[in-house]
Amino acid sequence: MVVPPTDIGVFLAELHGPLIRALTVRTGDRAVAEDLAQEAIMRTWLDWDRVAAMENPRGWVYRIGFNLAASHWRRRLVRRRVEQRLDRERSAQ
Repeated sequence: MVVPPTDIGVFLAELHGPLIRALTVRTGDRAVAEDLAQEAIMRTWLDWDRVAAMENPRGWVYRIGFNLAASHWRRRLVRRRVEQRLDRERSAQ
């Protein structure tokens, strides 16, 4: 059984480093991982009453971080596709 955290400051401080490391592995970019971890931590802070009552709050924070990483890569892919398309259209003119 997972014991729910009672102190948000301690919980987030303990989670910060490991979350950044996991997101760095996922994204391959430490700076991006730090931004994503910060966003996940901010969302945790804002929704702390609900998160603290969860069976696995740590897992929830990681899930948020990994979802943010997936969104980051999707946006980059879309941006790259748009840029390539614009380049093709410019070169065709």
